[in-house]
Amino acid sequence: MNEEEIKHVAEDLVYLRDEWGGNIQEAQIRRGSGILRRLLVEDDYGKAWRSVGFKGEPSLLAVSLEGLISRYQASAIRVALAGGVLYQGVQMIGYLLAEQNGRPEFSIFLKESGDVVYGNGNFPGKERYSLSEFLRSAAGVAQGQKVSRRDIIKYIANVKSGVHSSGSQRQSEKTLISRMKKFEKKVIMNTPVVR
Repeated sequence: MNEEEIKHVAEDLVYLRDEWGGNIQEAQIRRGSGILRRLLVEDDYGKAWRSVGFKGEPSLLAVSLEGLISRYQASAIRVALAGGVLYQGVQMIGYLLAEQNGRPEFSIFLKESGDVVYGNGNFPGKERYSLSEFLRSAAGVAQGQKVSRRDIIKYIANVKSGVHSSGSQRQSEKTLISRMKKFEKKVIMNTPVVR
């Protein structure tokens, strides 16, 4: 990777840090998804990392979906998502809708003052991932269907923001797009409306 390409990666990382905080809007997500795809899925971040002399790959802290849902049986989970959104001043890092003992149970996982709060205040699922582990890790489960963070990034970039791959890549991603549309419908059907 040449010096200019490394500079572009650094600028994009700064853009994401500065523009993806607080009350991120849908338009910012759509535009940024192309950047995430290039940096993470196409590995420009990893290439830049190694080009400047670091070994291996970058790591990051992220919410572990498995950590959030570990006390539930897979068959009980209707929908669970790991991720972050700031809603009315509260940072939500994930939510879960499950059935326990025949009753619906809805949990919202919140982050306050830099700490994740879960019932008794214990931290449920922050984990350090290598970049490749992060992309493979689950971002959501809906009615037994799991999706990875890589799949979410590719889906948003391809479908929601119009970042298109070459013809051959686009053809190979039709299966992903179909699967993700089904996943999105399951999430919408199983997500309570918060007003």
